[in-house]
Amino acid sequence: MAHRLAAVPARIDPELAPLVAAMHRCSSVADLVALAPSLVPDAPAEECRRAALGLVRVAATKGFVALHPRRRALSFDEARPCV
Repeated sequence: MAHRLAAVPARIDPELAPLVAAMHRCSSVADLVALAPSLVPDAPAEECRRAALGLVRVAATKGFVALHPRRRALSFDEARPCV
């Protein structure tokens, strides 16, 4: 069934174009959801967040989302110089 869902065209409201463009710039879903209200300022913030999550759901259904484990940032003490 997943292959059939992936083949179905998705209709995305043109007003969400800034969110679609931001999907390429954000490194995580949390970043996209946090940025969403500022990208569509005419809509209520919670509606923008839901729309961002909906776009991620559609992208995942279509196979455009890759999951990566979160990397822990190294402290200066742990970092090694490249030699």
